[in-house]
Amino acid sequence: MRKSKLWLCGIISGDRKMLENSILHVIDYFDGLIFVVDSRAKDEDIEWLNSIKKEGKIIVKKWVNDHSHSSNEVLFSGIMDFPDYFVWIDQSDRLNEVFVKELRQNIEYWHKNDIGAVWIDHPLVIRYHDGIRFVGSPHWTAINIIGKSINLSTINGFRKESYVLNTRDTLKSGFLSPIKYTFEYPALSNHFQLLYLQFSKEIHEKHELNRIRFRLSCKHQLKIDLTLEGIKNYMVNNIHNYPDWFEKMIEDEINIKDAFRLFVLKQDWRELADNRFDWSYFIWKTTCEINQPKNGHYIGLFNQYRLAQGLERE
Repeated sequence: MRKSKLWLCGIISGDRKMLENSILHVIDYFDGLIFVVDSRAKDEDIEWLNSIKKEGKIIVKKWVNDHSHSSNEVLFSGIMDFPDYFVWIDQSDRLNEVFVKELRQNIEYWHKNDIGAVWIDHPLVIRYHDGIRFVGSPHWTAINIIGKSINLSTINGFRKESYVLNTRDTLKSGFLSPIKYTFEYPALSNHFQLLYLQFSKEIHEKHELNRIRFRLSCKHQLKIDLTLEGIKNYMVNNIHNYPDWFEKMIEDEINIKDAFRLFVLKQDWRELADNRFDWSYFIWKTTCEINQPKNGHYIGLFNQYRLAQGLERE
């Protein structure tokens, strides 16, 4: 049988410094790389990627606000074959070198034991076959995996940084970037998969449908440009004049509520993190009380579902 190759794959926008941080320290441990690069990337960054002396392909593609559309280009490249394994990274990810050094030996073990995927809080290592597809954001969903899956995050003592470190600037993006999954992406969203898919397929489908309806209503009824800047401008300019359905979404869905607190109330992100599941938009609206006590009035849908299952609040 064909021996497994090991590939480094992902979607990248072409930030040279970040790319070097993600790739150079581990590339020697891989047989090759396959990346989809945003066509807006600088020519010199694309040239640098192509200059890496490894088998593979750099696919330059226009970004269309759909992770699965771009991610599947990697799978359609015609380069990988069963039983190759590939590691999926963002350009802000820095793989742990100890983990990567052991990968070659591990994939031989995984293949012998019919292990098709290794997860952390997203697909990390996947065994390739022609039917693998990314659905929604690849951070959360890879389908048609053949074989067993290992979820590293369920192991006692799990530390994500033992496998991969996210080097993104969390001060800037930790609470702002997730909003884009509600507004900008028409496909399945990171945010809703993370919050609801773990509970049941029915709950996830319900809230994904609500998200799509909300998105379309914002676009066609409120004439909001479905971008971060668009929702910010609407919220700032129409405070206290939101439709009931818009207010409910602000209260019910964590990312939209966070947008309100950051953009309109100008709260510090550290305060936002400390009170993430306890702040109520409706209390603020009626009392103008921003610094609300932890009174249990609102704990977020995520924790409501956890409590309903007898699980601890996070």
